[in-house]
Amino acid sequence: MEPMEPIAVEYKDLEGGHGQEAAWTSTAVTRTRSFVDGSTFTSKVISCMLIVGYLLNVIFPPIGDYFALIPDRTLPDVWNVVTAGFFEVQFVIMVADVVALMFLGRTIEPIWGHTEFVKFIAVVNLSVGCTTFFIMYFLYIVTRDTFYLMAKFGGFQGVIAGLLVAVRQLTPEEELIPEAPACLRFRAKYYLWIYLLATLLVCILSGAQHHHIGLYLFVLSGVYMSWLYLRYFQVTAAGVGDPADSFTFEKLFPDCLHPVMGRVAQAFHRIFCTPVQPTHVPAKVPTTPAVLGKGGANGEERPDASGQPANGKKAQMDPERRREVLERGSRMLEERMAASGIVLSPPKKDEPPSPEQED
Repeated sequence: MEPMEPIAVEYKDLEGGHGQEAAWTSTAVTRTRSFVDGSTFTSKVISCMLIVGYLLNVIFPPIGDYFALIPDRTLPDVWNVVTAGFFEVQFVIMVADVVALMFLGRTIEPIWGHTEFVKFIAVVNLSVGCTTFFIMYFLYIVTRDTFYLMAKFGGFQGVIAGLLVAVRQLTPEEELIPEAPACLRFRAKYYLWIYLLATLLVCILSGAQHHHIGLYLFVLSGVYMSWLYLRYFQVTAAGVGDPADSFTFEKLFPDCLHPVMGRVAQAFHRIFCTPVQPTHVPAKVPTTPAVLGKGGANGEERPDASGQPANGKKAQMDPERRREVLERGSRMLEERMAASGIVLSPPKKDEPPSPEQED
């Protein structure tokens, strides 16, 4: 019997496969590290809070009764309108929120600064929690269904929607991911639409359970409350609010929804915003008596929620109001010229001719 020859086993393909997987893993780790390193410090801190909130929910599930938003327990546990935003329920949604926060923070925080960035997140998070509580309680009163009263949900989705509104205001025409493939490059103003549609599909396909209904209420509340804050209350170097025609509420949505959203904005405007008017004055508009005397920034009615004057035409100023505007404009012009080192000599009064001149 002849001895059998050893069988040569080739590991070339196997080694090649492992090498390729190792290369992909290394690339993914490198890109993730680069993405995290490129994020702002504030975004990293808030992301850690979201991760801790999710881990608490996994390790100590009963803690959700105190930190998640449950309308039946909000009174007296009023703090859950705040903590619910940082209490993540699902792992996939938590990861998506962390990625979105770091991604959007790189665009917004350098423009606003960390103080305004944190203030915006705090205001939107509190507004979303309160609004969702009142909506769920109202639905319970109308339907008498304890489904709405005992619902338990939380998440950062409302703030993410608010950050998308902020990006829509700051850089609507820019591509936030220029290195992405052409089919995935979108201008900033489209990300809000995509997010609203994606969260709606998640709610529908998931059977519209408690936390999914709360998720979409968070999103809708985040969109409106963030727009309300940016439109009427945010304090910037240019003034208070942003009355630009391109930032009306209906302009946040596709053109086909403008008529419907315009009516919704008008209804909410009459309920909540009638006493408040934005006082934003663009820096490029010269504040001279000539411009102010023609109306312009101070001679027209402030736009309502649709971006138009309340009565559809320029307000007529009475003579006293016009004189007041002109005097204020003159003072502002003199102050600016004085700050620039320009000194205006007072006009010389007409003096009577001397006797020599008469001769």
